[in-house]
This record gives sequence, C-alpha cells and structure tokens, in this order.
Amino acid sequence: MNQPDWKWYGFAGHHICGARCQFHLSTSIGGKFLVSTVGRFIPDPLRAPDKLEPVGHIRDFETMVFEMDGDDENGDPKITNYGGVYTEGYNDSLQAERNHHVICEKYSKESA
Repeated sequence: MNQPDWKWYGFAGHHICGARCQFHLSTSIGGKFLVSTVGRFIPDPLRAPDKLEPVGHIRDFETMVFEMDGDDENGDPKITNYGGVYTEGYNDSLQAERNHHVICEKYSKESA
C-alpha cells in the first residue's frame, strides 16, 4: 500500500489545534496532494487529559486533502489551497486509518 512517491510526515497536516490531536496521519502523494487525518482531539491536555472533543461537526476524526507544490526548504509541505479539495468524517479510529489509506490510493492515481 505504501507507494514510492508517498512521503509520511510525523505531524498533523491540518486542524488549527492539530498538535492536540492524539491521532494524526499526514501523507504527501507525489508532492501534489497532502492527505491529512486527525482525531482524538484533547483541547486542554493539562487540565482535562481525558476530555475528548470532536474535530468537526459531529465527527471525532476527519480526513482532508489539500493541493500542494512539493516541500519547502524545511521539508514541510507547501500547501497551495488551504480550503481543501476533499473532506470526510468518521467516528472511530479504525475507519479513519483505513480511509486515510484508501484516499491516499485514490489521489495517487489522480496525481499519476
């Protein structure tokens, strides 16, 4: 499933509070698309480490796809469209992980 033109990042690729999401997958597809999945959002990890909140409207996990133009000088994705070209929501981590890979495959075909 992992393609040679995919690059995996170790951070959340979207969500204003992505650093407070315990679940995150972020993958560049050929330097053209960034597929980002986040979830398990804990808004105040110091005061309420067990209090989860949704990342979007009625969803605990979400995947967004953004157009990008390769990486910048630090190796981070250069997003060209922060509005996103695709969004999908989920309510469990297994579905979020599976669909992240499915969406990566879909956009890998589109970027070929």
